[in-house]
Amino acid sequence: MHDLYDLTGKRALVTGGGSGIGRAVAQAFRDAGARVAIAGNRVDELQATARDIGASALPADLGSRKAAEALADAALQDLGGVDMLVSNAGVEGPLTGTLGLDERDYMRTFDVNLHAATWLSAALIPGMATVGGGSIILMASLAALRGNKAIGTYAMTKAALAQLARNI
Repeated sequence: MHDLYDLTGKRALVTGGGSGIGRAVAQAFRDAGARVAIAGNRVDELQATARDIGASALPADLGSRKAAEALADAALQDLGGVDMLVSNAGVEGPLTGTLGLDERDYMRTFDVNLHAATWLSAALIPGMATVGGGSIILMASLAALRGNKAIGTYAMTKAALAQLARNI
């Protein structure tokens, strides 16, 4: 492995790590030598992935600030610190435009896609600063760059994630 990609001694938390992009990121980090904890709400899938790639499984449903902060605490205990956060967990949300939105579905999309990333980042940044730095990767989407009547709420959350990254 090239030294540029050596993550030996680094500790990573990957949300939405049980499948798809999150699983691939977690596997790549493990392959590069990092200790990895993956989080997700599909517990059986999460635990199977953790076994397959040699990561820790941290069940979490990131629908509230309390849940995000509890996940941050669990990751800090499990890993002894977090050097890298990959905020990948997300939901598609309601398949409507602005009209006809169900408030519960709308808020759930913002809670999982945006608010969890905000609260996780806020909980982990102080520890990263104490050790001299860290990395936060917020998974956005091309949907954030243009209007979308089918997944408009999802697109709004992903545009907000891009702004959160700039703010951090």
